[in-house]
Amino acid sequence: MITPSRSQDVLAKRKWILHVFLMHKRRWLKRAIITGLLGALFLVGLYFLLKPGVTDRREIFHGVYLTVEELEQNEQGSGKAMIVEVHWDTPGVKLRHRPFSFEPDPDDPEAPIYRLEPADLGLLRHGASVLVNSTRYLPEALYRSFPGAKVRSVETLVVDGKMSHLHKHSYLMYWDKDGNAHQLVRKPPTQESIEEAVLAMGIQGVQVWDRKAHYRALGDRDLLISRTFIGIDTERHILWLMAFENVSGYRMIDRAVELGMEFGGQMDSGDGTSLLIGSGAKDLLPHTGIRFRRPLGPYLMVDALPLD
Repeated sequence: MITPSRSQDVLAKRKWILHVFLMHKRRWLKRAIITGLLGALFLVGLYFLLKPGVTDRREIFHGVYLTVEELEQNEQGSGKAMIVEVHWDTPGVKLRHRPFSFEPDPDDPEAPIYRLEPADLGLLRHGASVLVNSTRYLPEALYRSFPGAKVRSVETLVVDGKMSHLHKHSYLMYWDKDGNAHQLVRKPPTQESIEEAVLAMGIQGVQVWDRKAHYRALGDRDLLISRTFIGIDTERHILWLMAFENVSGYRMIDRAVELGMEFGGQMDSGDGTSLLIGSGAKDLLPHTGIRFRRPLGPYLMVDALPLD
C-alpha cells in the first residue's frame, strides 16, 4: 500500500526527472542548432572561399589539366564552368570509383550500396587528386539526403569489377582491364560489357556521339541549373569532367563538342553537382572547386602525381 507521503515523494521524483530531462533536452537542442549553424557557415565558406578563379587551360597534376571559365550571362546560363581534362594513360594517373559502403546484391536493386557523405569529406578521406559526383541515387528527397543516409545508385555502376545492379535505362561508359574506354550508345548494358568492365557508370543519355551534339538525348535541356558532364575520347585516352554552376543543356553539350569529346553525357546534376581538386595541385588550394549542398553517394575519383 502506498501512503500519501510516499505518493508525494514519487510524484516529486517524477517532476524532478522530467525537469532534468527537459533541461538536458534544451541543451541538446541548442547544441544541435549551434552545430547545424556552424556546419552551414562552414559550407558557405567553402562555397565562396574555395571557388575556382578563371584560368586558361593549364596542367595542375601530371596528365591533368584545368580550365575555369566565366560564362557570359544570357538565356543559356551564367556563373562558373570548370573543366578537368585527364589523360588517363599518363604514368601515375588512375581512375577509381568510391568503394561500396555495403556489399551490392545485383538481384536486389532496392538494397542500399552507399551512405551519403559530403563531397569534401570524400575527397579528404580518399586523398584523391580530383573528385566528381557520378550517378543519381535513391531515395532522392532533400529531407532524406543527409550524411550517413543509406542510398542506392539509379544507374548501373561497376566498382573494381563488381556490378551494383543492372539498370535497363543506363548507357554504360566503361573501362576494361587494358585501360581502354568504351561507350554503349544503346541500353541496357550488355552482358559482354559488364564482364569486360573494371570501372563503369551509366549515364542518363549519350548527348555527344561521334563528336556531334545530340540534344534530344537530354530531357531538361531548356532548364538553367547546375550540371555535371562526363566525356571521353577513346582514341586519345582523354577523360573530361565538367561542372557548371548554372547552365542549359544546350550550352553544356555545345561546350563538350567544342572540347573535342567523342562521347559524353550528363551525370547527376542540380544540387548534387560537385567537382573538387585535391591537395598537391599546382597553384591551387586543396578542395578548390564547384560544390552544392547535397551530399554524395556514388562519385568518381582521379589519382595523379604532383608536378615537380
